[in-house]
Amino acid sequence: MPDTDTFLNSFASKQPSAAWHSPEYAAAQLSAHGFVDVNVKVVSEVANLGNAGVFCESFGLMVDVCMARFWSEEQRVASGGRDEVLKRLREFLEERFGVEEGWNMKWVGVLCTARKGK
Repeated sequence: MPDTDTFLNSFASKQPSAAWHSPEYAAAQLSAHGFVDVNVKVVSEVANLGNAGVFCESFGLMVDVCMARFWSEEQRVASGGRDEVLKRLREFLEERFGVEEGWNMKWVGVLCTARKGK
């Protein structure tokens, strides 16, 4: 699996090096595109992810993204495909956290506000 920066940067399809998860980068881009009164703040929240089943249902799309962007065709075939990966992920999470137990995850986001300059 990729490291955090590689993963986050992979979502910038037009500019592979676009670091929208960086407050400095986000502010610079808004300013460069004519926005004024740029305010950038990093916010965090802790959310309960439910149990392993809820997590797999909610984040199954991220499994698709990781498999498509970071695994070779050979690795995707060898894994048994999406359903097998989600099954194994669920088993791992149930073993680690329990079948009905949930866990908390800290989410961090870059919140930007600005006005369009004249």
